[in-house]
Amino acid sequence: MQKNHVYLKNNKFKKRRDYHKKILRNPFFFKDHKQATIWVNILLVLIILFGIYYFIQHTSFLQIKNIYIEGGGSITQNLVLEISQEQQKLNRLFIFTQDKIIFFNTDAFKKNLQQQILLESIKVHKDFKHRTIAISLAEKTSNYFLINQGQYFTLDNQGNIISIIESIPTTTLPIIEFWSYNLSIGSKFANQDYLSKLNYINQEWPKIKNNLTIRSFELIDDNLNKIIINTSDGYKIYLDTNTDLNSQIESLKDLLLRLENENIIVKEYIDLSINGWIYYK
Repeated sequence: MQKNHVYLKNNKFKKRRDYHKKILRNPFFFKDHKQATIWVNILLVLIILFGIYYFIQHTSFLQIKNIYIEGGGSITQNLVLEISQEQQKLNRLFIFTQDKIIFFNTDAFKKNLQQQILLESIKVHKDFKHRTIAISLAEKTSNYFLINQGQYFTLDNQGNIISIIESIPTTTLPIIEFWSYNLSIGSKFANQDYLSKLNYINQEWPKIKNNLTIRSFELIDDNLNKIIINTSDGYKIYLDTNTDLNSQIESLKDLLLRLENENIIVKEYIDLSINGWIYYK
């Protein structure tokens, strides 16, 4: 190997640099060192992420403390509370539960709620300071009750299904029985014109006969040309929607009065829907 030369210049020793000298290093040592650095960085990132996850999941700092509901009746408020509690059990971003206010999905909550009850409006606000979910809602007005294959529904004035209920309360609103096919929240049951005729009959009924009441209306196979009334005495009354309802009601009133005076008991039906004729059995 070539050695460096030492020479004297201005009474000082100088060492001549050898530019041809090679510095030999172990490449495997530096490769292992670089890989170790990468793994250390990955480990630090994982530790930080785990710390963030642990802080969010196991501290009460972000835990939802209150659900405040404004508007709606007691049944609706109980339903809203139930849906909000069920959503808090679900995960968001795969690992974070929605009982933490920052991860509570307001859009998903509103969508889930609208699948259970048709609302006029709904607003959901996160109050981070008080860890509160504030829900403001306005219900659609129930104008009719509907029985369909063992389920009970409420309808608005346009015939849209508003909600599913456990039972029909004591009410003066028209009750409709329908058995043809399944229905769901938001679907349209019947047109407004047909429903308005049911409502008219329901309002006018007390003028017909005080001791005979309407138990329910019945719709079969979407036949909106005929109104079927189930009476408290067990028989049915048929009316035609294409004929003036007022004249049919007056004819029914006269018939019931005559039958009462003659002590005739109707057992099956009174039909006023066939070309102005009246049949009874």
